[in-house]
Amino acid sequence: MARTVFISHAQADEARAYVLKDVLEGYGIDVYLNHQQIDGVARSAYEQVREQIARRDYVLLLVSEHVLDSEPVNVEMTWARFDRKRIIPIMLQAMDGKRDLHERYVRQFWFLTEVERVDFPVWQPGTPQWFQSMRQLLFALDMEDLAREKFPSRTLLTLVCLLYTSPSPRDRTRSRMPSSA
Repeated sequence: MARTVFISHAQADEARAYVLKDVLEGYGIDVYLNHQQIDGVARSAYEQVREQIARRDYVLLLVSEHVLDSEPVNVEMTWARFDRKRIIPIMLQAMDGKRDLHERYVRQFWFLTEVERVDFPVWQPGTPQWFQSMRQLLFALDMEDLAREKFPSRTLLTLVCLLYTSPSPRDRTRSRMPSSA
C-alpha cells in the first residue's frame, strides 16, 4: 500500500520541501505540499489543508530556524496532533550547538522531543550524507524494503557517490558534482 505524506514547512524552506516532495514521489509516495500560506487567505484554504492532513498517514515537519516563527506550521501541527498523525521531524540544520534555537524548538514542539527524527546535516542530493538521510527517512516511513533496495549499505552508498562525483570519461578535467559540493 502506498504511503501518504503531508510536508509541513516554513515558507523560507519551500525550495527544500519541493526537492523532498519530488524525491519521495519518485519512490511512489503520495505527497501533499501546501504551497499557500494559510494566514490571510480564504477559509477554503484552511479547510483544504485540514482535510489533507486528515487524509495522510504521516506528517513530515521540516525543522529549521524559520519554522519556529511560522504560525501556519503551528496550526498544521495542532491539526496533526488532533488527528493523531505520526509526525516525523526532519532536521534541516543542527540545533545541538545553538542553545537558543534548541530551547525554542523544545518549547514550541515539546511533543516531538522523544520522537525519532531524521537529520539532514548536508542538503546536497547525491552526497553520502544525503543518501544516508534518505535511507533513514524511508525507515521512519515504515518502508524498510524500499530503503534496503534503494540504499542497501553504507559501503555501496560510498561507491555510488564516488561514481557520481568521478570525472566523466569524455571530459577528464570536469566532475559531475556541482561546484557547491
